[in-house]
Amino acid sequence: MQAEDGRPADLQAQNDETTPRGNGLRNQIGQLATALAETEARLAELTTIRKVFAELTPAGAKTNRPRRALLNRSS
Repeated sequence: MQAEDGRPADLQAQNDETTPRGNGLRNQIGQLATALAETEARLAELTTIRKVFAELTPAGAKTNRPRRALLNRSS
């Protein structure tokens, strides 16, 4: 038996099953790429903040560990 476009029916059935799955995977890849870009941007932001803190902290100065823990929790 042939599909309307001349392909065997079993190939048409496989195509009908795999097309939505492929579309779903492309959508998921897009979402993951967006999440990765957002995470990389946040990481760059945090790296910049860390460098600013390092420049503002005098060499050999003790850091305020409780405050640092609080800052880490708030981000």
